[in-house]
Amino acid sequence: MLLARHDTPRHAHIGTAGNERADELAKSAALHSDMPPDYDKVPLSYVKKRIRDESVLKWQDRYQSSSTTEVTRRFLPNVKEAFRAVRSSILTPTEVQVLTELGRIASYPHRFRFKNNPGCECNAEVEETVWHILLEYPRFLAVRL
Repeated sequence: MLLARHDTPRHAHIGTAGNERADELAKSAALHSDMPPDYDKVPLSYVKKRIRDESVLKWQDRYQSSSTTEVTRRFLPNVKEAFRAVRSSILTPTEVQVLTELGRIASYPHRFRFKNNPGCECNAEVEETVWHILLEYPRFLAVRL
């Protein structure tokens, strides 16, 4: 509940001489300056777009050179498209595991020594990777055909 109504503006620096003078100088500079603003050479939207584009280029370079994004890059080679696709969809936990190569796929826990070997349950001699599951795993043969 609002206990008091304040219709008049409150000045935070009233009574402090140094702050009063600073307020006067700032107001005078803003109202009477002949200098144009520094940012009026180009629209602010242009500056923001340039910054965003440069950020995306740096992101794309890191994405392309990373050894940990191999599977994701195969499905989503472009950072902008990948970001748009991931942002606009709801991925299931299984889809996230496939895209990131994280989770219960044997090669991942084996890398961190949580599992003794990276072998697949269908054949212990074959490393269980995303590609093995998608392309060779016998249980999914019917789905692949």
